[in-house]
Amino acid sequence: MNQISSTNQIELTLTYEWEPVLLDQDKQYTWPNNITKFMRDKYNFSAIYRWVVENTLSIYIGEASLLPRRIYHYTKPGISQQTNIRMNQHFNKLCTQGYTIKLEKLKIFSCELGAKKITENDLDDKNIRVLVEHLLLVYYENKGFDIMNK
Repeated sequence: MNQISSTNQIELTLTYEWEPVLLDQDKQYTWPNNITKFMRDKYNFSAIYRWVVENTLSIYIGEASLLPRRIYHYTKPGISQQTNIRMNQHFNKLCTQGYTIKLEKLKIFSCELGAKKITENDLDDKNIRVLVEHLLLVYYENKGFDIMNK
């Protein structure tokens, strides 16, 4: 029986890895490459992703309803897209300083929220995407990573 005033416990487990987003069959995407047909075909789905500044602890974690479209908006931000403009400028500055910025996507092996099993297909639900995104942001911040989302 569900009671509003009772004490509850929610268990959340996530087993995952980050896998490279590929530009083509055998090359990892790096900033600021354009989106390829290969990418549009392979990644035409909702995802949790992260930008990684190579050889640093700097990361940016985000969520997208369509991953290729989200990447495109970082590379070619519209005038009103403040986060995209900020990250575009920041990534371009890092590249001029000699850093390589790679893109990875979350691969879920298992995820459970109480009795609910969450799969990568469930990332179509914005609430699920944001839950997992924020879980990872808190986790990596507590591990000492430099979170560029801020």
